[in-house]
Amino acid sequence: MEEEYFGDYYFKDGFLMLDEIESINDKNLPKTSPHSAERKLYKVVIEENKLKHLSMSNWINGKWVQSEFKFDENYIYVRK
Repeated sequence: MEEEYFGDYYFKDGFLMLDEIESINDKNLPKTSPHSAERKLYKVVIEENKLKHLSMSNWINGKWVQSEFKFDENYIYVRK
């Protein structure tokens, strides 16, 4: 991805939760722009210096809604 995102993170039930709130470009767009970043919440696990996405939720009408998106099992971040 060639865009910078801002957000927050926290641990919940042993999982790392990544709350993607906005993009660096959102400040230049009207709030109603279809090009604004959508808020997402990623649930990830960290094991043996590897980070793997487990699920994603979308912020819809003031609440998190689980996405049906399936992450590729082979897509893992490795700490170097």
